Amino acid sequence: YMDSVPLIIPLLEKEYRSTTRKLHEISQEL
Repeated sequence: YMDSVPLIIPLLEKEYRSTTRKLHEISQEL
């Protein structure tokens, strides 16, 4: 389990950034 954590963190960070970017674009359109 602990071995897989370093792999999961970058994936979560990438998802988080893409999500916040989309939210930012949507808010700018509004």
